[in-house]
Amino acid sequence: MTGDLGDLDVLRGPGWVRLLRAARRRLESSGGSVTGSVGVGVPSDEERRVVIAVTGRHRPPDVARVSVQLSDVDGWLRRSHGLGLFIRLRRGARDLGQLIEKSAAA
Repeated sequence: MTGDLGDLDVLRGPGWVRLLRAARRRLESSGGSVTGSVGVGVPSDEERRVVIAVTGRHRPPDVARVSVQLSDVDGWLRRSHGLGLFIRLRRGARDLGQLIEKSAAA
């Protein structure tokens, strides 16, 4: 388990993008409470595999929608990366902002 920001790369992959966007919206609407679930319609194979990894439950390749409890995402991030969902999204946004600033300055 690591806590450095370099391990955010996996969370920028195609399997995570829509899921984390949905998680961010849910956290913003709930005042940061890691409750409820989020889902992705017509998931890509990468998205389906992320949900399988997070939940430990298989989803067939032709599934129309995948959903996951925010608490499951939070737990997976804590076990895998050392920080929970709220902190990861906050740090990820800060990190992304710093990268944008650096590219604009170059």
